[in-house]
Amino acid sequence: MTDRPTQGIQSTNRIQFETTPEGKKVFREYWVNEWDGKGYQLSEHIKDLDQAIKRSKELGYRDNAKKLEQFRQDGN
Repeated sequence: MTDRPTQGIQSTNRIQFETTPEGKKVFREYWVNEWDGKGYQLSEHIKDLDQAIKRSKELGYRDNAKKLEQFRQDGN
């Protein structure tokens, strides 16, 4: 695996969830997809909410971490 570059990273990350008939949003999976166009590529699918929050913070995706933490606050 190529080391993660410090600049030029592009990403398309996605938080997958379902909405119950009662309107509650239930976390299903966090997808991380990033690349730099020079050989670096990372693709991860994380199904555990706590691990998804931790990983998004490690990679610097603070906005995603906040969105994921909302699922925890909502009882996921």
